[in-house]
Amino acid sequence: MHEGLLQFIWANLYFRQENLSTTDRQPLVILNPGRTNDGDGPDFKQASIRLDDLVFHGDIEIHLESGGWYSHRHHEDTRYDKVILHVVLDDHDLVEARRSDRTIIPTLVLKPYISEKTSVLFRKSRKKTTLACAGLIKDVKHETVKRQWTKASDRYFNYKIRELQKAYDSSLPPSEAWRHLLAESIFDGLGIANNRLPMRRLFRFLRETMPNPNVFPFRNVLEQGLSIAGLDTETNAGFLTRHDWSLSNTRPANQPESRIPQAIAIWYILCQVPLPTILNEPVTSSWILLTNIESMSKPVGDERKNILYATVYIPAIHILGSLFQDDELLKRAFKAWKEVKIKVPGSILGAFQRSGLEVEMIRDDPATVYQFKHLCKEGRCSECEIMKMILIP
Repeated sequence: MHEGLLQFIWANLYFRQENLSTTDRQPLVILNPGRTNDGDGPDFKQASIRLDDLVFHGDIEIHLESGGWYSHRHHEDTRYDKVILHVVLDDHDLVEARRSDRTIIPTLVLKPYISEKTSVLFRKSRKKTTLACAGLIKDVKHETVKRQWTKASDRYFNYKIRELQKAYDSSLPPSEAWRHLLAESIFDGLGIANNRLPMRRLFRFLRETMPNPNVFPFRNVLEQGLSIAGLDTETNAGFLTRHDWSLSNTRPANQPESRIPQAIAIWYILCQVPLPTILNEPVTSSWILLTNIESMSKPVGDERKNILYATVYIPAIHILGSLFQDDELLKRAFKAWKEVKIKVPGSILGAFQRSGLEVEMIRDDPATVYQFKHLCKEGRCSECEIMKMILIP
């Protein structure tokens, strides 16, 4: 379990505070748990505690186990000399924490003071085969789950926007930079899961050699792209070769021979569609214009097309609205995001179902993917509304 959860419990005082005592049996009263330190040094600053009849002001350091004090080498770091309390989860292999001048820091073991639910949570968090909240989530109200999924949805949308913005080339005019951003992200999305990087490189090489692809017939652009991809050659004059591509562990539909023509076709259309059309059309309509490729022998499948629409095109439209300060377009993009449905992988739904969550309410929601990959699997339980409800005494 990430120490962030223990820090969250401390910051919110989600434990019994009556009759607290340190490991050396000093009566302890927490006057102020302190403020979270987002920089280097102790976890909490400006805390206040009372030990016996003396009040101390200073810092708090949190570890799952007391040995973390030494494994993180705090005993050699003068920034930790103002720590007035070392807080640990349990007393397994308990050792005294000492400052750089060898003075002893009082230690509080939290385990005797936390609820049984929280104890179960920590035990399960150490098993990688299940979510930390497994068995506890079933008692959480639907309103809490919906609130968390709404929060995850907003964070996922902002996350995708930030990811797309990394491809924005500020040296280009805004409209051209936006087309570049969208096209590169489409190439990336069609490279999932094993060929994202070579697909991005292919787009950049192709754009350098054909900055205005729409002045050429499509077959010429496609031939140039396939040549740059170098799938049939060992050396390719500074471009890509077959060694750059993952071929053996890739599903047939995701093989670069299929995905490259699809990506080039969407880019080719994107360069032809007038920007006012994208600005004024409904989000779904402009997406259909870009992906309605009747001449493709192997068109993009509906499932992948929908993923690209949700995780690439809608965030890109929001970026376009920001570039042109178009509030109406921003609203349309956000509305489209709230309405979009994707097929959530069965492995993710299964993990939530085994934890006790009713999956029907989250089955087609993009937020389910973000919740699982970026919060649950990374142990960021302290950022979850569901976990807060479980932890509240």
